[in-house]
Amino acid sequence: MVVAEIGAGQGRYVVQLSVRVGENGKVYAEDIDEEDLRHCKNRCGRWGLDNVETIVGDVDDPKLPAGELDLIFIISSYGHFSDPVTLMRNARPALKPDGFVAIVEWLPRDGRLTGEGSPEEVGAQMKAAGYRLERTDPLLKANRNMIYIFRLEEQEIYP
Repeated sequence: MVVAEIGAGQGRYVVQLSVRVGENGKVYAEDIDEEDLRHCKNRCGRWGLDNVETIVGDVDDPKLPAGELDLIFIISSYGHFSDPVTLMRNARPALKPDGFVAIVEWLPRDGRLTGEGSPEEVGAQMKAAGYRLERTDPLLKANRNMIYIFRLEEQEIYP
């Protein structure tokens, strides 16, 4: 499996993803902060994880390799994207036709399901970027997190 974490920072989840995809898999750790990615690279080196490659992206383009990814993983970063629609539209070509996006994001503190930062807003933004919501998983709702699974819109897979 080939996975990318957008907003990987210092690699807290990258190391876990790396272990899970195994030595035959690959993980791209993407972030706009070069210093954090240096830390991530050093962390992976200490763990002996040779299947991780860091990518310095832009705020509106993650610069992921085209057609390689089975999964784009985003955790606790989506709400920090200045223009999530553009960023995720530019991430779309990196996914294989059967690939998917998993977003784990904080719910609004007041529990709203509409408005800024809400599941409704995340779904609308991702739809505008060319994805369809496959499902949500409330597994982490007690921790104020929601898991969203998106796939490419059908017309994007089969033009």
